[in-house]
Amino acid sequence: MKQARQGARASAMCCWRRTQAQGKKLFVAWYKEHATVWLTRQATRWSPRLAAKPKAVQLCDLSYRWGSCDPDGTLQFHWQTILLPPNIVEYVLVHEMVHLHEPNHGKAFWRRLARAMPDCQRPAPKGSGLVRASPVDQTTTEEVAQAKLLYTIESM
Repeated sequence: MKQARQGARASAMCCWRRTQAQGKKLFVAWYKEHATVWLTRQATRWSPRLAAKPKAVQLCDLSYRWGSCDPDGTLQFHWQTILLPPNIVEYVLVHEMVHLHEPNHGKAFWRRLARAMPDCQRPAPKGSGLVRASPVDQTTTEEVAQAKLLYTIESM
């Protein structure tokens, strides 16, 4: 009798984990689909101002990065980027679009980004101990709480 209960419990746990994994997969697919449409629309909106048009916008799991720009002009974003506050998503998008002109983070890159988004400042040099204004500084407590959702989702 005890073995039967343990077997049923193990079977239920296995089923629950499988259902949870399937749910997460569907959740991520939904976000990728909708985020691709939204980010593509935003890229189109920013294209004239930046004089840059990406070849494509893709969402995937970029591990520790929010976005990247491939040499062929494809912009890639982590699927969780869309869970960030809109002003930060917009910054990540524009940052990557600037890479269509400037492949590295040299002075020309930061000048071009500052012209496109004058309210955002270049990050302080590493190790300087300085903190400069960024889109994160303009984020409300509620937006920060919403962004923390992505860590909860990732740990499921």
